[in-house]
Formats: sequence, structure tokens, C-alpha cells
Amino acid sequence: MRGFMEKEYEIIIVGGGPAGISAGIYAHRAGAKTLVFDSGVSNLERTKVLQNYYGFESISGKELKEKGIKQFKGLGGEVEEAEVLKITKDFSKNCFFVKTEYGEYSSKAVILCTGSGKKKTVDGLEKYEGENVSYCAVCDGFFYRGETVAVIGSGKFALSEAEELSKIAKKVYLISNNDEKTDKIAKNIEKISKKIKEFVGKNRIEKIIFEDNSSVDVSGVFVALGSLSTLEMAKQLGLLTKNNTILVDENYMTNVAGVFAAGDCIGGLLQVAKAVSDGAMAGLMAVRYIKMLEEKNDKA
Repeated sequence: MRGFMEKEYEIIIVGGGPAGISAGIYAHRAGAKTLVFDSGVSNLERTKVLQNYYGFESISGKELKEKGIKQFKGLGGEVEEAEVLKITKDFSKNCFFVKTEYGEYSSKAVILCTGSGKKKTVDGLEKYEGENVSYCAVCDGFFYRGETVAVIGSGKFALSEAEELSKIAKKVYLISNNDEKTDKIAKNIEKISKKIKEFVGKNRIEKIIFEDNSSVDVSGVFVALGSLSTLEMAKQLGLLTKNNTILVDENYMTNVAGVFAAGDCIGGLLQVAKAVSDGAMAGLMAVRYIKMLEEKNDKA
């Protein structure tokens, strides 16, 4: 039995920027029960003045985003201010489960509108890339069954990754300087609030040494900096990527049925006008996908 289920939706959209809200508007108006997750500050909000978007001589990115969300909510759409921690697909049931800090949600389709994807790493890890350094606990945790691993990161995402690994690994070190609440975590997770001095190992990381010269022995290191990024979501779901962008077909669907992507995360012209267009198409294609699923089930 799965954990606490918050609500069930037909479409869940990750990202409350122009692509995400545009997808939400079109999906909702087409009759799909739709939820948008907005994790907070986006690249659009950091734009002080926007002068090349249709209908506005000059507008701040923050105001444009607020207007879009207000419009979507006015139509009856739902927006949750929450950080997405994990997305998985149940292939046997053709549905998705989205875990946040507040619970777990399900949907028939997911649209990723998470902005441009940039790989986040830690100084000193570069030479161990491709060996025992990972950016996805769900994907690579299996390789460390019964062993000792470290999660380097902060906040809810890092804690979620550590908890995921605690089910598989013998011991998990959560290396973080943040004040995550660790009173209710698994007993085999140990938090370390020290600054890393260096990683030691010939071809693979074998030891992490801290500035006070204390150390821990590890079989693998998982990086979980900040919040779940575009590329980390893609890896969780098994999506194809190229040059830090998610690959989609002409219908904005990825290589995993039911997962769509739009906006900066698929590359191309990184402009609001394109993001809005991408979102509209992805929203409509997701609705069409759901209807095809329903027709298939009706015939079965």
C-alpha cells in the first residue's frame, strides 16, 4: 500500500511559470482536472522589465507571472505552492505519483515545465563522474544495497533522497549545513554538519574528509543540492535528454508515455512567447493522451 494520498488528478503540471500556467489553462478549459505545482521564484520573476511580450509595452516578470496564475485560478484551476520531491510512474496502471512535502498526488499525465536544466555538482567530484557519484536515489540506489553512502545537499530534497536510500543502504550520511528536521528520520541516517575538505579514492570515492580532518568511508555519493532540478526529474522518470534539455516529439511527449515537457526545459528560444506556446500545445496533447487512454480502457 502506498503512503498518504492527497488527491487524484488527470494532469499534474510541475512549474508555475508561463509554460506551466499556459498548459494548465488549456488543459483545464479542455475539461481535464488539472493541478499546477509552483515551487517559488522562477527565472521569469527575476526579470525586472519585459518589453517584448505581446500586449504589454512594459511589465515586470513577477507581475506577468502573478497575472497568469490569477487567470488560471479564475477559471477554476488549482495551484499548490509546494516543492516536488519525487515523480514515479506505475506502468501497470498507466498513472503517476508525485511526492511533495505535503503528501502524494496521482495523475494520468504529467507535464514538466521546470525551466532550463543545469547540472549541479560539488567541487572535487568531477573526476569521479561516471563511477560512484549519482544524482538520483531512485535510479541508482539499488547498486548500493547493504552498503554505506553519503547524500550531499540541503533542504527537503536532500532529506527525501536520504530517506529513499535508507530503505536500501546499510548507512546513509546526510552531509548538510541546513537545519532540516531530522527527529523523525530513519535510524540509519546520520546527519553531518561539517564542511567537506576533499574526496579520497583512486578511481572511485572511498572516503570523505572534512575540514576538521575527521572522515567517513563510503561506497557511493549522491548529490542533492537545492530542489529537484529538471535533469534530476528527467532521470527519475527515465527521460531522454540532450545538452541539458528534455527531448520531446512533435506532440511535446517524451520517450515515456504520459510525460510531456514544455518551455525552457526543452530548449530552443528561451523566451516567454515560446514558453506560452509550448505550454498550450503540451496541455492540449496531454488531454488528447488521456482521452486515448480512456477509449482504450473502454474497449478492453
